[in-house]
Amino acid sequence: MDDEPYDDLEGDVAFAVDGLLEGDVDALHDLGNALLKAGHPSVAALFFFEAQKRGVSDSLLNLGIAKLDSGADDEAASWFERSAESGDVKGALMAGQHAADRGDLDRAEHFYRRAAAMPEAAVRLGAVLRALGRSDEAAALVYETRFVSPESAVECVIGGSVSGQEAVELLESFLETDPLPVLVTLARRYEERGDVAGARAVLEDATRRGDENAQTNLGILLIDVGELDEARRMLTLSCASGDELACRALAAEGWGSVS
Repeated sequence: MDDEPYDDLEGDVAFAVDGLLEGDVDALHDLGNALLKAGHPSVAALFFFEAQKRGVSDSLLNLGIAKLDSGADDEAASWFERSAESGDVKGALMAGQHAADRGDLDRAEHFYRRAAAMPEAAVRLGAVLRALGRSDEAAALVYETRFVSPESAVECVIGGSVSGQEAVELLESFLETDPLPVLVTLARRYEERGDVAGARAVLEDATRRGDENAQTNLGILLIDVGELDEARRMLTLSCASGDELACRALAAEGWGSVS
């Protein structure tokens, strides 16, 4: 989760304007990106729209994102689908998610399959297949993609299709490439085998990366090792962000909760 303020608007806009003055249509896309990052999705959408009209295919996806951020969900879905049709797997993933959220499972399956190159597509497609009554197909898909998708790896470990040392090694295989999705589950595996120091290190890493679930789990682990002041600080932060488990842990320890 990136909460860093965007403070490059002036420079990015100036760069894009220079491009526009030189006749570079990609500058329309760049200007839209600057405005989107600065929190102006409705204005950004105007530039993405003009860019895609002039053949900047990346603007199809970004126009969908801008429309989504503006609250125009149906328009966003249309642009995500157009992005997918142009061959953008990210657009296909977004189109699949929108269809799944609306309960259009057949359409969701279609677009998730088009997004197969995205590691996170497998678990989402698996959820759709289970909802369609095709649980065996879903399980096989997730298992087959466990080495390329950290989300699939986590599901396999939690579901028990991979266990023991094999589970630990599978999760650890993502530490150099895409660690955040696996860190909390890996910490639990470390705790199960008595490696509290390893679990703590993993949870601290995930917390630094912005994972509030990891922050809560770290707070609970710190209670177990007797570091109550730091545990309370972690859990208070998580509870204030709406984490119910953190709030319950605070109450259980007699520290109260944050409203």
